[in-house]
Amino acid sequence: MDQNRDLAQKLGEAIWAFALVERATYRYMKKLSSDTLDVLMADQSIPVRIRVIKQLIARADGPESMKQLAYKCVKAISELSEERNLFAHNPFHTWIDFDAREFVHEIEKVTDASQVKSLGEMEAFTQKSLTLAEEFEDALSHLTYQGNARSA
Repeated sequence: MDQNRDLAQKLGEAIWAFALVERATYRYMKKLSSDTLDVLMADQSIPVRIRVIKQLIARADGPESMKQLAYKCVKAISELSEERNLFAHNPFHTWIDFDAREFVHEIEKVTDASQVKSLGEMEAFTQKSLTLAEEFEDALSHLTYQGNARSA
């Protein structure tokens, strides 16, 4: 039972960490648009939101270095979203490796058994997501859209 509790906690941490990244995508749409894109795009998938965000970054005012950081973050979000989906939508397995004499905790994609992630890989995902959310928020803080000033 302790293994299940640990797996559940690690999974929750991973999903929570990526939720911070997702929240930043909505903040970008709200901050860099005079429209209510954050509301209008609320039920859209990450790939759709990313296409919109790229356009918002392109027209935003701010240092080019921050725009490049934002583009880098958007690319990382796309890459991590696939991994997040694997964690969020597939069951964990715990089994005993008798040769190594240890419990193995992993998640296997139901539709593709070649895609397997370990507990350690999930923890690395969590750390990448936390770092990405911080970098993305940093880039966001340096970019503006003048359309907001006119409509305010």
